[in-house]
Amino acid sequence: MNMIEFILGSPRNIIIIIMILILIVFCILFFYKGLKDDDNNIKKINYGYGIFIFGYALTRIFFLFSDYERFLNGLTNLHYMYVSIAYTISMFALLVISLVIERYLVKFKYIFVISSAIALLFSIISLFALEIQSITQIIMYIAAGIVLLGIIGMYIYLVIKLSGKYRRRALGALFGFLLIAIGLILDIRVLEDIFGTLDPVRQIVSPISMLIGFIIFGITQIE
Repeated sequence: MNMIEFILGSPRNIIIIIMILILIVFCILFFYKGLKDDDNNIKKINYGYGIFIFGYALTRIFFLFSDYERFLNGLTNLHYMYVSIAYTISMFALLVISLVIERYLVKFKYIFVISSAIALLFSIISLFALEIQSITQIIMYIAAGIVLLGIIGMYIYLVIKLSGKYRRRALGALFGFLLIAIGLILDIRVLEDIFGTLDPVRQIVSPISMLIGFIIFGITQIE
Protein backbone atom coordinates (compact mmCIF):
# COMPACT_ATOMS: atom_id res chain seq x y z
CA MET A 1 0.00 0.00 0.00
CA ASN A 2 1.40 3.39 -0.98
CA MET A 3 0.98 6.48 1.19
CA ILE A 4 -1.90 7.93 -0.83
CA GLU A 5 -3.86 4.70 -0.37
CA PHE A 6 -2.94 4.73 3.32
CA ILE A 7 -4.30 8.27 3.73
CA LEU A 8 -7.47 7.77 1.68
CA GLY A 9 -8.22 4.50 3.48
CA SER A 10 -8.63 6.21 6.84
CA PRO A 11 -11.28 8.84 7.71
CA ARG A 12 -8.92 10.15 10.41
CA ASN A 13 -6.11 10.69 7.90
CA ILE A 14 -8.46 12.42 5.45
CA ILE A 15 -9.52 14.84 8.21
CA ILE A 16 -5.85 15.47 9.03
CA ILE A 17 -5.06 16.24 5.36
CA ILE A 18 -8.00 18.67 5.26
CA MET A 19 -6.66 20.27 8.46
CA ILE A 20 -3.15 20.60 6.97
CA LEU A 21 -4.52 22.34 3.86
CA ILE A 22 -6.66 24.72 5.95
CA LEU A 23 -3.69 25.51 8.20
CA ILE A 24 -1.54 26.36 5.16
CA VAL A 25 -4.28 28.72 3.92
CA PHE A 26 -4.44 30.42 7.33
CA CYS A 27 -0.64 30.70 7.39
CA ILE A 28 -0.67 32.50 4.02
CA LEU A 29 -3.46 34.82 5.22
CA PHE A 30 -1.58 35.72 8.41
CA PHE A 31 1.61 36.50 6.49
CA TYR A 32 -0.34 38.54 3.96
CA LYS A 33 -2.02 40.46 6.79
CA GLY A 34 1.38 41.02 8.39
CA LEU A 35 2.83 42.40 5.17
CA LYS A 36 -0.06 44.85 4.79
CA ASP A 37 -0.10 46.14 8.37
CA ASP A 38 1.87 49.30 9.15
CA ASP A 39 2.03 48.72 12.91
CA ASN A 40 5.29 46.84 13.61
CA ASN A 41 3.94 45.03 16.68
CA ILE A 42 0.76 43.89 14.89
CA LYS A 43 2.95 42.79 11.98
CA LYS A 44 5.05 40.60 14.32
CA ILE A 45 1.92 39.16 15.96
CA ASN A 46 0.56 38.09 12.57
CA TYR A 47 3.89 36.63 11.51
CA GLY A 48 4.03 34.75 14.82
CA TYR A 49 0.55 33.35 14.30
CA GLY A 50 1.50 32.32 10.77
CA ILE A 51 4.66 30.53 11.94
CA PHE A 52 2.72 28.79 14.73
CA ILE A 53 0.03 27.52 12.34
CA PHE A 54 2.51 26.47 9.65
CA GLY A 55 4.59 24.70 12.30
CA TYR A 56 1.59 22.65 13.36
CA ALA A 57 0.81 21.79 9.73
CA LEU A 58 4.37 20.42 9.39
CA THR A 59 3.92 18.56 12.67
CA ARG A 60 0.88 16.70 11.34
CA ILE A 61 2.73 15.88 8.09
CA PHE A 62 5.56 14.19 10.00
CA PHE A 63 3.08 12.37 12.24
CA LEU A 64 1.46 11.02 9.06
CA PHE A 65 4.89 9.81 7.94
CA SER A 66 5.40 8.14 11.33
CA ASP A 67 1.98 6.45 11.19
CA TYR A 68 2.69 5.18 7.67
CA GLU A 69 6.08 3.79 8.70
CA ARG A 70 4.48 2.12 11.73
CA PHE A 71 1.77 0.63 9.50
CA LEU A 72 4.36 -0.78 7.07
CA ASN A 73 7.20 -1.88 9.36
CA GLY A 74 6.17 -1.45 12.99
CA LEU A 75 8.00 0.62 15.60
CA THR A 76 11.26 1.20 13.72
CA ASN A 77 13.95 3.81 14.32
CA LEU A 78 12.59 5.70 11.30
CA HIS A 79 9.16 5.82 12.94
CA TYR A 80 10.68 7.23 16.13
CA MET A 81 12.71 9.72 14.10
CA TYR A 82 9.58 11.03 12.40
CA VAL A 83 7.88 11.32 15.79
CA SER A 84 10.84 13.24 17.22
CA ILE A 85 10.91 15.63 14.24
CA ALA A 86 7.16 16.22 14.62
CA TYR A 87 7.53 16.97 18.33
CA THR A 88 10.48 19.28 17.72
CA ILE A 89 8.53 21.33 15.18
CA SER A 90 5.46 21.49 17.42
CA MET A 91 7.55 22.61 20.41
CA PHE A 92 9.11 25.34 18.27
CA ALA A 93 5.59 26.42 17.22
CA LEU A 94 4.57 26.56 20.90
CA LEU A 95 7.64 28.65 21.65
CA VAL A 96 6.70 31.14 18.92
CA ILE A 97 3.06 31.49 20.02
CA SER A 98 4.11 31.82 23.67
CA LEU A 99 6.56 34.58 22.74
CA VAL A 100 3.90 36.43 20.75
CA ILE A 101 1.34 36.29 23.55
CA GLU A 102 3.73 37.10 26.41
CA ARG A 103 5.64 39.87 24.62
CA TYR A 104 2.96 41.63 22.63
CA LEU A 105 -0.39 40.83 24.27
CA VAL A 106 -0.13 40.25 28.02
CA LYS A 107 3.42 41.55 28.54
CA PHE A 108 4.38 38.88 31.09
CA LYS A 109 8.00 38.01 31.89
CA TYR A 110 8.46 35.06 29.52
CA ILE A 111 7.37 32.42 32.04
CA PHE A 112 5.83 30.19 29.40
CA VAL A 113 8.46 31.02 26.79
CA ILE A 114 10.99 29.41 29.14
CA SER A 115 8.76 26.33 29.55
CA SER A 116 8.44 26.14 25.75
CA ALA A 117 12.22 26.40 25.38
CA ILE A 118 12.66 23.51 27.83
CA ALA A 119 10.17 21.39 25.86
CA LEU A 120 11.98 22.28 22.62
CA LEU A 121 15.36 21.40 24.13
CA PHE A 122 14.24 17.92 25.18
CA SER A 123 12.52 17.31 21.84
CA ILE A 124 15.83 18.14 20.10
CA ILE A 125 17.66 15.76 22.46
CA SER A 126 15.21 13.01 21.48
CA LEU A 127 16.23 13.51 17.84
CA PHE A 128 19.78 12.42 18.61
CA ALA A 129 19.06 9.96 21.40
CA LEU A 130 16.20 7.77 20.23
CA GLU A 131 17.00 5.19 22.90
CA ILE A 132 15.91 7.60 25.67
CA GLN A 133 12.99 9.06 23.73
CA SER A 134 10.45 7.79 26.27
CA ILE A 135 12.19 9.76 29.05
CA THR A 136 12.63 12.95 27.05
CA GLN A 137 9.01 12.78 25.90
CA ILE A 138 7.72 12.67 29.48
CA ILE A 139 9.65 15.85 30.32
CA MET A 140 8.50 17.39 27.05
CA TYR A 141 4.85 16.49 27.74
CA ILE A 142 5.01 18.13 31.16
CA ALA A 143 6.63 21.32 29.85
CA ALA A 144 4.28 21.48 26.83
CA GLY A 145 1.27 20.88 29.10
CA ILE A 146 2.32 23.81 31.28
CA VAL A 147 2.63 25.99 28.17
CA LEU A 148 -0.81 25.01 26.85
CA LEU A 149 -2.41 25.75 30.21
CA GLY A 150 -0.47 29.02 30.28
CA ILE A 151 -1.72 30.02 26.83
CA ILE A 152 -5.31 29.28 27.84
CA GLY A 153 -4.79 31.19 31.09
CA MET A 154 -3.31 34.20 29.27
CA TYR A 155 -6.26 34.35 26.89
CA ILE A 156 -8.66 34.17 29.86
CA TYR A 157 -6.74 37.14 31.27
CA LEU A 158 -7.15 39.02 27.97
CA VAL A 159 -10.88 38.22 27.80
CA ILE A 160 -11.31 39.75 31.27
CA LYS A 161 -9.04 42.73 30.60
CA LEU A 162 -10.05 43.76 27.07
CA SER A 163 -13.30 45.02 25.58
CA GLY A 164 -15.01 45.33 22.20
CA LYS A 165 -13.46 43.61 19.18
CA TYR A 166 -10.27 42.82 21.10
CA ARG A 167 -12.23 40.86 23.68
CA ARG A 168 -14.01 38.98 20.87
CA ARG A 169 -10.64 38.10 19.36
CA ALA A 170 -9.32 36.93 22.72
CA LEU A 171 -12.50 34.91 23.29
CA GLY A 172 -12.16 33.30 19.85
CA ALA A 173 -8.53 32.44 20.55
CA LEU A 174 -9.50 31.02 23.95
CA PHE A 175 -12.21 28.73 22.55
CA GLY A 176 -9.92 27.77 19.70
CA PHE A 177 -7.08 26.75 22.01
CA LEU A 178 -9.45 24.89 24.32
CA LEU A 179 -10.60 22.73 21.39
CA ILE A 180 -7.03 22.31 20.15
CA ALA A 181 -5.96 21.22 23.66
CA ILE A 182 -8.84 18.72 23.87
CA GLY A 183 -7.85 17.32 20.48
CA LEU A 184 -4.19 17.03 21.51
CA ILE A 185 -5.10 15.23 24.74
CA LEU A 186 -7.34 12.78 22.87
CA ASP A 187 -4.50 12.21 20.38
CA ILE A 188 -2.18 10.73 23.02
CA ARG A 189 -1.54 7.14 21.99
CA VAL A 190 -1.62 5.72 25.53
CA LEU A 191 -5.39 6.32 25.50
CA GLU A 192 -5.82 3.44 23.02
CA ASP A 193 -6.20 0.86 25.80
CA ILE A 194 -8.38 3.13 27.95
CA PHE A 195 -10.95 3.70 25.17
CA GLY A 196 -10.89 0.07 24.07
CA THR A 197 -13.64 -0.62 21.51
CA LEU A 198 -14.42 3.13 21.43
CA ASP A 199 -10.90 3.98 20.28
CA PRO A 200 -11.97 4.53 16.63
CA VAL A 201 -14.29 7.27 17.91
CA ARG A 202 -11.37 8.90 19.77
CA GLN A 203 -9.25 8.81 16.63
CA ILE A 204 -11.93 10.72 14.71
CA VAL A 205 -12.96 13.17 17.45
CA SER A 206 -9.33 14.19 18.10
CA PRO A 207 -8.50 15.69 14.67
CA ILE A 208 -12.03 17.14 14.32
CA SER A 209 -11.61 18.97 17.64
CA MET A 210 -8.22 20.33 16.56
CA LEU A 211 -9.55 21.31 13.12
CA ILE A 212 -12.50 23.24 14.56
CA GLY A 213 -10.20 24.86 17.14
CA PHE A 214 -7.77 26.08 14.49
CA ILE A 215 -10.61 27.36 12.29
CA ILE A 216 -12.07 29.35 15.20
CA PHE A 217 -8.62 30.69 16.11
CA GLY A 218 -7.75 31.59 12.52
CA ILE A 219 -11.02 33.29 11.61
CA THR A 220 -11.24 35.34 14.82
CA GLN A 221 -7.62 36.55 14.63
CA ILE A 222 -7.69 37.42 10.92
CA GLU A 223 -10.93 39.42 10.92
